[in-house]
Amino acid sequence: MKKLFLLALASLWCGHAAAATYSVPCNGCSEDAMLQAAARATTKGIVYVFNAPNNKSRKYTVQTEIISLRPYWAFTWAEELPVELDVKSAFSKFVTVQNAFYEEESILLPPDFPIRSVAGAMLDPGAATVRITDFVRNQPAFKDLSLTVTALVTAILKKNIPFLNISDYLKVTKLIVEFADGSTMEFDVFFSNNVLSGQAVLELKIIGNARMEDGSPAPTSSFGFRNFLYDDTGNAINEWVLWASSRGVPVYDHAFGGGTSMTCTVEGTVISCIVHKKTS
Repeated sequence: MKKLFLLALASLWCGHAAAATYSVPCNGCSEDAMLQAAARATTKGIVYVFNAPNNKSRKYTVQTEIISLRPYWAFTWAEELPVELDVKSAFSKFVTVQNAFYEEESILLPPDFPIRSVAGAMLDPGAATVRITDFVRNQPAFKDLSLTVTALVTAILKKNIPFLNISDYLKVTKLIVEFADGSTMEFDVFFSNNVLSGQAVLELKIIGNARMEDGSPAPTSSFGFRNFLYDDTGNAINEWVLWASSRGVPVYDHAFGGGTSMTCTVEGTVISCIVHKKTS
């Protein structure tokens, strides 16, 4: 068994703590660094150290022994213990599944998705997030990830290990969603955990960076619509009309409901848009 001894001044150590169980991340750490992380986590108790990049989970017992009272000195030491098989297996499966993801994932919404563009998403970000989250949760890869996170949380709770913040170990942290018209929006990816049931639920949060199909920033204010040109490729023009109007930009429909493009111009200090049929 490997042990680590740390000599500590009493002024930096506030006496014996009650024995407890802890869990700490040490992503990318060496074996010795994981041992040190355990020794730093507490002066007395059991510490689980999880290392996602290296797919390692380790368990340590940490103790502190008083060496002298005047001056006050103490040794804190950590010794490795075997990790329970269900905890080790659940963490390993979680790491294996999430390794199939990139740190920045992308997903293309289907042609029949009710939100056609980032304009539609920005019109009602709350509803858009719910709809997109529901869609992502049902995709096989993300569903599998949710199941492995749930299995890990369940194994952790059964061993009375304190709450494990999955975000500390999650590889995929950003999702780029592409809409029918080619525009995109970025979302944070995280999990919420029900500590009673152990159920882990994938969540998304809009972080902005709305972009047009060509990668240019999508307009988010009336000023952003100056010299704005939009050719409808995903039956999303109505969303762009509503979005421009919501930003205080007047929109004139010259196509009588059959428009396929929108052109915005600036005259003096006034920005306005015209919807018309694309001629080429």
